[in-house]
Amino acid sequence: MAKIEFSINLAASPRQLLEVVKDYENYPFYLPDQIKSIQIIKNEDEFVITEDTFVFKTIIKKEIKQQSKHQIKENQALIEILTGPAKNSTINVFFEKIDSGSHILIRMDLKLGLKGKIFLPLIKKLYPTILTGVFYKMNTKALEIEMS
Repeated sequence: MAKIEFSINLAASPRQLLEVVKDYENYPFYLPDQIKSIQIIKNEDEFVITEDTFVFKTIIKKEIKQQSKHQIKENQALIEILTGPAKNSTINVFFEKIDSGSHILIRMDLKLGLKGKIFLPLIKKLYPTILTGVFYKMNTKALEIEMS
């Protein structure tokens, strides 16, 4: 079990960012080298379930599929991993309005199998940087949508 928490401030409003966050099928745009595809397999009023295909290109090319449950509540996005190597992991993203846009707080509780635990130090170091980059791209997209 690994807990990761970090925050960033972005120019877009929480409402603008949540609209982009809900566009699950466009996530490969934000991480094209890691996310091969995201498909919505169930779309209910209170949640969406996606099938996510990740590609890891190290010495051996490995493709991982998982299902994730996404819930959007008032100024919060909750993602629960339902299947795959990170099953039962959760990601909570809180969007707080500030004068200059939004304060984003990300709390992750990663639960990895025995094989994945060896990568925990690397994950703890890289995930905040990777997700910060993703949120900056989402911020740019949110601001572009607002201007069009």
